[in-house]
Formats: sequence, structure tokens, C-alpha cells
Amino acid sequence: MTRNIAIDPGFGGFKSAEATQTITVTNLPAVVGVGETDIGLLSTGLKRRRSKQPLTVSFDGVSYLVGDNVHLYARPVERLDFLRLSDGPELRALVYAALWSIIDGGDHVVNLMVGLPVEVLQDRTTGLATLNALRAWLNGEHR
Repeated sequence: MTRNIAIDPGFGGFKSAEATQTITVTNLPAVVGVGETDIGLLSTGLKRRRSKQPLTVSFDGVSYLVGDNVHLYARPVERLDFLRLSDGPELRALVYAALWSIIDGGDHVVNLMVGLPVEVLQDRTTGLATLNALRAWLNGEHR
């Protein structure tokens, strides 16, 4: 069965949604950093309730932290240009984390709809370049 999923790579939150018999929606903080959540002995003195852990997404031999509290474990990547909406490891990490939040593993065929800011689509050259860059890496098999 093909799953239809929409994503919206906003600057503050990375949203994803799927409508089946019910509607499933996720909203991750659009924050990515390179690192791991294991901080070794630095965590032994912490007595307070554990906060939400970031998701760990690994590909191409690198582990990325995505979502909540990334700043506690890694320096967040701060990329605020429109190019970040077309490609780059930060976008890939966010897409994979958002899809995992909805799909939760396994093999699936997915139709993906991507929402883009009006400013990107108003400029024909920028819009087409963004769409072509997204298609270049989103089409195909991902593991």
C-alpha cells in the first residue's frame, strides 16, 4: 500500500502529516546538530527529571540529533537561507526524523508532498531549482 505523507519544512518547526482512517501529525523543532546523546560522566550529577531527548538520525557515517533539546548535546546548525529547503544533511536528517515519526520503521512506498514558502515559489528560478534539487534526492529508495 502506498502511503501519502505531507511535510512542511518550516523555519521553526518541521511538520508532517498523513491522513488514513485517522489523521497523524508530527511537529519537530527544526533543529539539527551533529553529535550523540551519550554525554558520559557529565550526566551522573543530573538529578532532575530527564527532558525530551532529541531523535538520532544516522546516514553517510554521521549521526545527527534532531528536534527537542539538541542544544544540550550538540551545537545546532543555524542555516536560515532558502537553500536549506532543497538539500543538505540538515534537511535530510529532518525529513528522515519526520517520516520515522509517522511511519515507525519497515518498508513502505511513500508519495511525499512538500510544502514550500511562498517566497521560494514566487521566484520561478528559485522555485524550479528547489523542486529539482528535492526531486534529485527524495526520489528513490532510502534506508
